[in-house]
Amino acid sequence: MGSTRDWIKRSFVPRQATAFSIQSTVVQPSSTLLSPISREVSGISEKEKDEFSEYEIDQFQIKEEDDLLNHSYIDVMLKIFVRWAGSITVFCIASLILILWIVIGIVYKAPETWQIIMQDGQSIQCYIWDTLLMRQQLDDSDRFLAFYGRLKSRFSMHKQLLTEFHRSQKKVHIRSTETPTVDLAEENWFDRQATLFSKILGSAPAIILYWIGVFVWVGCGALKLKTDSDPPYTGRYSGSNPEYVSWSDVWQMYINTAVAVVLLISSVVLQNVRARNNKFVRNELNKVSLLDSKIEGTSRYLTGNMEPNKEVEVLPCKRKGFEKVISFYAAIIGSGIGLAISVLVFIVWLAIGHLMQWDSNWWLIIGTYTGLVGYIDGFTLRETFRAITAYDEAKFDELLDDSQELLTILGIDYQLQRPSTKFNIQQRISVYVSNACSSKYSVMASVFTVVALLVIASGLKWSVTGQLICNSPTMIIEGFCLLILIQAHVWADYQRRFTVRQLAISRTLIARFLDLEVSARR
Repeated sequence: MGSTRDWIKRSFVPRQATAFSIQSTVVQPSSTLLSPISREVSGISEKEKDEFSEYEIDQFQIKEEDDLLNHSYIDVMLKIFVRWAGSITVFCIASLILILWIVIGIVYKAPETWQIIMQDGQSIQCYIWDTLLMRQQLDDSDRFLAFYGRLKSRFSMHKQLLTEFHRSQKKVHIRSTETPTVDLAEENWFDRQATLFSKILGSAPAIILYWIGVFVWVGCGALKLKTDSDPPYTGRYSGSNPEYVSWSDVWQMYINTAVAVVLLISSVVLQNVRARNNKFVRNELNKVSLLDSKIEGTSRYLTGNMEPNKEVEVLPCKRKGFEKVISFYAAIIGSGIGLAISVLVFIVWLAIGHLMQWDSNWWLIIGTYTGLVGYIDGFTLRETFRAITAYDEAKFDELLDDSQELLTILGIDYQLQRPSTKFNIQQRISVYVSNACSSKYSVMASVFTVVALLVIASGLKWSVTGQLICNSPTMIIEGFCLLILIQAHVWADYQRRFTVRQLAISRTLIARFLDLEVSARR
């Protein structure tokens, strides 16, 4: 009974961000290098020397097991699904589906069913993608904070070891150092094209063009369009059942279909951008971690100090008031319970299909539900991304400060750089809009908007018009939220890669400095 309860808790209870402790494993120096000066290394036993005799100074082991969390099978499944959703395969499948849908629309002259299929299909896809995007966002933050904890744990010992080594030197040499060559991994052709496309899609001109299209659609509402009602008509433009009307359901369907295409493209691109960037950054962080471990092993060789690394506590992003509610909701979206709710909703929707005779109202119900929920999810994604990213960047800035301190201890004259925050007018406007849409107040406003739309739809007895009123404004704003989220990811990507490069530069400089000392002793 207890194990079943634990499994249910791990699988479906939203995981809350909590503090965790990390202590980096001690990196042992090579016994090959120890042998000439073994008398200076009193902290290493003969057994330990024999155990590491097969290692050279630049070979070591890093324990990367994620033992901070007890993952359930559903957690593992979600992680696999998240990884798959951000793959090239899914990107290509989505592109082929979109092309096929366009071709069918051209052949059959864009019937109503053709539009509803895109709207419902996209709504379901985007609803699922919200779960995956949120889970991806939370997992990536956990991994970055774990990396921060490992480097922070080693920093205290690095500082102690390098200070001991520095004091043991008879002369202090201040070295003016040029920027070392630190080559980040090269992107392949697809990565470069996808990155370019994401920059274009999330750019200010693209967002402006998006809103121009929306306003053009609003202006076209005054045009008389043929209705989808059945004859006999009471007149061409008048009566209770005219053949042509303004502000019709058909007019609303057009914008819903157009925005559905935007949402499909932007959500798939966003998932792909995140997956590629996070994979790239993780690989580069692993290289930094390897250099960091080499520095530890070399420093222990030079000083003979084998004290364990310090245990550090990594605190979660601090949230208060309504922000805690947002974080809890975000955790629900990205957890097993969010997946369970999604499955239940789709089962109920399919079950009532025969009762509603599979009519247009039934088709619109799922689009209305996923559209309204996705509307709130879009603001939630943006708010949590801003909070998590700001917190993670602050931690990485702290690592840069630590790295600069280590360079200073060794007398290495090099100033680490920070990402540029100078924006032109266009970029400043984009930042202002992005921040406004990322506040907790925007999430509150989205909830109130959904409540108001539900009241309106209920007043219209959940007719086609009532459901389209729920769909149209929420889809338009959700599309806008995803576009600015892509833009925010482009900026965050630049900052993260720049910071990782600076960390790599600092570790390269320190490792080279220590290598020279090792060579001198040998």
